[in-house]
Amino acid sequence: MRDALRPRSNLIAGISLLLYRPFKVGDRLQVTAPSGLETGVVESLDLGYTILKTDDNRRVVVPNSAIASQTTINLTGEDPRVFCSVPIGISCDSDIDKARAILLELARQHPQTQEVSGCPVTQFGPAGVVLTLGAWCADSATASVLKGDLLEQAAKRLAAEGLKLPFPQTTVTLIPTEAPPPASSSSSPS
Repeated sequence: MRDALRPRSNLIAGISLLLYRPFKVGDRLQVTAPSGLETGVVESLDLGYTILKTDDNRRVVVPNSAIASQTTINLTGEDPRVFCSVPIGISCDSDIDKARAILLELARQHPQTQEVSGCPVTQFGPAGVVLTLGAWCADSATASVLKGDLLEQAAKRLAAEGLKLPFPQTTVTLIPTEAPPPASSSSSPS
């Protein structure tokens, strides 16, 4: 019975999507599919299904009832710029100001960066300090490329400048206990 109702719910959701137009053909969407989070460009939208073309050239066919019943993120919008957040850890004994200057320089020099917003300390833990480099880029596809590039460049440059990446360590201290009292020997009178 439930499977018999599915085409109707897809049709009703399709009419709703076509009427209210939360997205259109050519928009870049992020949806939750059985395979996980999927991002792609709307290739077609009809009364029953929406087809997304992913960056790796797959076609994800999403029933309109699924799209209508979940939070769908339209990444196209009026301003397609995307904020790229790149967390980078350094050891506790590294120079935070020197590391920040290097990271800001790397972001400013990257051709995909449109604007650098800063690099504050966002986390402090037993292994080190995390600086989060923030930069604006053209769109969501560019953001993932930018993040990967900046992580790789940061690892190489920080190491070359003598700044250490965090390395979790555990210190175990053994405390000696007192030696047990010597065993008493009973001496028999001779």
